[in-house]
Amino acid sequence: MHTFYQHHPFEHRWTKDRPLEQVIRNPSQPVRTRHQLESDGEMYMFALTEELHQFDRLDVWELIDRPLCKNGYAQKEVVDFKESFAPVAWLEAVRLFIAYAAHKSFTVYHMDVKTAFLYGPLKEEVYVNQPDSFVDPYHPDKVYRLKKALYGLKQAPRAWYDELSNFLVSKGFSKGSIDPTLFITKHRGDILLVQIYVDDIIFGIRIHQSPRGILINQAKYAQEM
Repeated sequence: MHTFYQHHPFEHRWTKDRPLEQVIRNPSQPVRTRHQLESDGEMYMFALTEELHQFDRLDVWELIDRPLCKNGYAQKEVVDFKESFAPVAWLEAVRLFIAYAAHKSFTVYHMDVKTAFLYGPLKEEVYVNQPDSFVDPYHPDKVYRLKKALYGLKQAPRAWYDELSNFLVSKGFSKGSIDPTLFITKHRGDILLVQIYVDDIIFGIRIHQSPRGILINQAKYAQEM
């Protein structure tokens, strides 16, 4: 998808070393549309069609006349958007959450929000070209104006976090004072914890059971790769 913005390299930051044997491919190599079409074009087009259906369902964009703009592809902080930082739970916090749930005999549920970034309303004016192979034949010169955040936008993670945070708070949850990715609500002696890790959500709800330990893995994710 050709757009008026471009991806920027991640800022350098210190991270913990990870075992090289866990890396199954070059993480810096981007997904190339032409390569995907050549290797598995039918499945790629099916996935892209499904994604665009989600755009329509969530009212992500609208087709408009091409605006006059200069260097519209370059996103500059403060000028084109105000905030891009979104809190992310430390892995240590997730481990502590799991350990606490095991200690208290909580039942833990996990969910992944599909196309999470598409739920975040966009405050700024952002335009993108129509996707290749999906250009409106009656309006080929028009572009899309984004209503919701799109993958690749610097403010997309922040927009998603604000949307989810506001929803949970409206349902009676309180945000953690130290960890803003942990949300808590209590009702008649029971407690419900919600730990957020970008678009992954972990629930812990108190029930009566014997503590037998908790095992976490990514088997389902590995099978889908």
